[in-house]
Amino acid sequence: MPHELGGPGTMGVADLLLGTGPVVQVVLWTLVLFSVVSWGIIIYKLNQISHARRESERFISLFWESKNLAAIHNGSVGLIRSPVAQVFRAGYQELLQLTRAKRQAVGAESGFSTDLGGVENVTRAMRRQANVETTKLEKGITFLATTGSTCRGCHIRPCRRRRRWSWSLA
Repeated sequence: MPHELGGPGTMGVADLLLGTGPVVQVVLWTLVLFSVVSWGIIIYKLNQISHARRESERFISLFWESKNLAAIHNGSVGLIRSPVAQVFRAGYQELLQLTRAKRQAVGAESGFSTDLGGVENVTRAMRRQANVETTKLEKGITFLATTGSTCRGCHIRPCRRRRRWSWSLA
């Protein structure tokens, strides 16, 4: 028995959906799926950015209150969601490696000195980590941009043709 639509003025959303063809239903469910995924990404990004902001603020206050780099490094260990703390940690680790390498070169008393690039290596390590942190924060944004750009023109409206309701994309 085919589904009967309600009387005049009593048509609901379920009546409209059941009165459409399979192609229209596939399009509608695809749009619903993209909407749900988009809202999931939006909620995830809001959570991620709020944690990053909060931990970065804690790191910045720790940075300006501390007198030495080791104390800042030790205090930043628990701030894994802070991009600023992660960039500092990468630079600090590179600085420690350079310091150890220079001490070993001096202690070995070799006749030549190897310049390890010092500040350039630290800067490179910090830039690399900044790129990693930026990539983490931008993850999922391309899906939102593509979906928003593509589905922008998908205005669905009911239209009545020959005693049957159908959906059209405007």
